[in-house]
Amino acid sequence: MIFDFSTIMVLLVAASGAIWGIDAWLFRPRRIERAAGTEVGDPMLVDYARSFFPIFLIVLILRAFLVEPFRIRYPEDPSTPFIKRVVGLPGDQITYKEKRLRINGVQVPYDDAGTYVGVKSAVMHTGAQKLVEHLDGQAHDLLVTPRAYSFDWEGTVPPDSYFVLGDNRDNSRDSRFWGFVPNENLIGRAFMIWMNWDNGPDLKRIGTRIK
Repeated sequence: MIFDFSTIMVLLVAASGAIWGIDAWLFRPRRIERAAGTEVGDPMLVDYARSFFPIFLIVLILRAFLVEPFRIRYPEDPSTPFIKRVVGLPGDQITYKEKRLRINGVQVPYDDAGTYVGVKSAVMHTGAQKLVEHLDGQAHDLLVTPRAYSFDWEGTVPPDSYFVLGDNRDNSRDSRFWGFVPNENLIGRAFMIWMNWDNGPDLKRIGTRIK
């Protein structure tokens, strides 16, 4: 059995609900009877189950009907979800040259945001140039490495397809390497970082909104 996020949440809901329910139906009445009217507490396991059951259930419902968490992975396998930025729509002429993006012959505006200083596993990118790219009225942060080779590309996005790029432009496998993304492969829009693990959880990034 493959224990993905959905499977884990279903098991947590079932386990916490079963512990809470069985205790409420079978064991707690006996504890109250033995206590003879005095205040009675619950075992720690039952207390945890009662506290976490509604949380697990809400997350499962949200996951099933509204939002879905994904891990970012290199898309060798089309069945593996991944996150990239859509920069080219059907019919757009895309040019990526000398680390700058042009759409239909017009260069996307950029602001220089200084030099990047990485921490933990990102320390290898220290010294890269931070840019703010203004794409369709939305500003988002990029990294480019001036000394790195520029993976240039030019072409027209075909019907029912999209051209995507990573925001770490010189360290991203994206449409420049594996081509266009067909419409049927799109899942949805990423809007929040639900977990960031880099030799341990990075609490500062958890819950961060994705632009």
